[in-house]
Amino acid sequence: MQPGLVESKERTWRCGGGDDLSTYFSRAPWSQDVASAQVGALCIMSRRGIFTKGLQPTSSCKSSNIQSAKGNEVTATTMQKWILTASLILPLALCVSGAAVPNNANCKAVHIIVARGTNEEPGEGPQGPIADAIENMLGGTADSAALDYPASIFPTYAKSVATGVTNMKKMITEYATRCPQSKLVLMGFSQGAQVIGDTLCGTDEAFFPSTEPIAPTLGKKVVAAVLMGDPTHVVGAPYNVGTSDHNGWFPRLNDKECSGYDNIRRSYCDDGDVYCDAGTDGKVHSSYFAKYGADAAAFVVSKVKSS
Repeated sequence: MQPGLVESKERTWRCGGGDDLSTYFSRAPWSQDVASAQVGALCIMSRRGIFTKGLQPTSSCKSSNIQSAKGNEVTATTMQKWILTASLILPLALCVSGAAVPNNANCKAVHIIVARGTNEEPGEGPQGPIADAIENMLGGTADSAALDYPASIFPTYAKSVATGVTNMKKMITEYATRCPQSKLVLMGFSQGAQVIGDTLCGTDEAFFPSTEPIAPTLGKKVVAAVLMGDPTHVVGAPYNVGTSDHNGWFPRLNDKECSGYDNIRRSYCDDGDVYCDAGTDGKVHSSYFAKYGADAAAFVVSKVKSS
């Protein structure tokens, strides 16, 4: 059998990069769909000799046509067959090659998950530079990934938050399982901050469906949680930073029951913020990145080093 191209609609890719499947789950474009992961599966198996006539390895994984050993582009129909083939034989291929999933070479000592704010474009958004600063301060031992969720406004806000919580729990579970020695950091802005709080503490805010907190064994993996402009902000909480003296739109009712996370949380909210302070100044809500970004990065690094 000859491996070939995995294509997702208008995109095609070629092999390259590391020899671990998780490489293909990390950043765009690989993280955007399941087919991308199957590209990684085929590339890995090709390099490991599972297929004797494989894709031609190149120096990078980027948009380009993948060609077979004979130099012919593989059709989308054939691609569908190889997606199925990869999904069926990848576990065996990894087993035969002795590639243990936990603690593999692609695991970082620190993994940052970033939840964007309402109506922001998919990705890490304005929190990205803060995550980058943390990675630099930790000397390349950390990486980051964006939470995939709708981040939509009303009338689907509550559903969007619930989806975010579900996906956040899944990301935490999968990374902790694959990289059990790694530490996790959560960062969220606006709706993303609410998602993080609901993930750790469970959802009990008014007007939102109730959810359970993440399992304690997984919660212990989280060494820092940075919240900016959190609509569930509770005035007077010991982890608050900023000038706010009001509750947010949806103040968390179970905050005391979630006090076990007080030491790792830092929530930034200033007076006048429309969402976390129930104020009237729309500019405040977007000011935290420049105003508190350095403090947030230093907080995370201190928690990583002390945990």
